[in-house]
Amino acid sequence: MSFKPAFEVTKVKSMQWNRTKVNFELPAEPAADEVSIDTLPSAVREQLRNAIQAEAAR
Repeated sequence: MSFKPAFEVTKVKSMQWNRTKVNFELPAEPAADEVSIDTLPSAVREQLRNAIQAEAAR
């Protein structure tokens, strides 16, 4: 099972948050077209599976 991310983050130059300015850059890695559910943390996997099953049961 895989899904396509709805958005991708390439670079964040500055962020104003809680009156503190934070500057950081994310590595410019090529974005994968598909994300495997197996690479997600187990808690996230479980929530995702439960949400999919709940949606399918409607």
